[in-house]
Amino acid sequence: MTDTARLAAAAAAVLCVLAVACSSGSGDSSTADAGAVGQATQDVAPSDDATAGAEALQLLESYGRADWPAIYERMHPAQQAVVTQDQYVRCGHDPALARSLAVVDSIEVLGTEHGDAELAGTDEVVPAVQVSLQLDDSPTPADVTMVYAGGSWRWTAGDADVADMLSC
Repeated sequence: MTDTARLAAAAAAVLCVLAVACSSGSGDSSTADAGAVGQATQDVAPSDDATAGAEALQLLESYGRADWPAIYERMHPAQQAVVTQDQYVRCGHDPALARSLAVVDSIEVLGTEHGDAELAGTDEVVPAVQVSLQLDDSPTPADVTMVYAGGSWRWTAGDADVADMLSC
């Protein structure tokens, strides 16, 4: 397998761990250097796609650094009520995939798409933004589900991920 194919597969798998939906996004395109993503310092409107994209990029940076507590803090609060930080840190990630993501030089936000997300482990359905990302020259873009909650953008874990964390 080529390095590009390996990176694409690793990135896709990492994003699945981060509750990825495998659909393409739409909207304006912007590029950010993987090491230079800012953090929102104030509340933003749920329709602020640029901030949702920046938070998705920052989430991937944290994953590449294996900063599991920081990633857990960005999980949707309703899912944090179901999955403890200890469960996430022990079972909610893959260190080998994090090492693969750590070598990504740039991430491009291809676009965003609005819809609803079911929060695994809860009965909640909430408005969400799918952020479509291109990592380096990977042939396969992937989407991260971001939800605005408690004054900031949060990621959501999928059904299989929540089940894995709860059974750990």
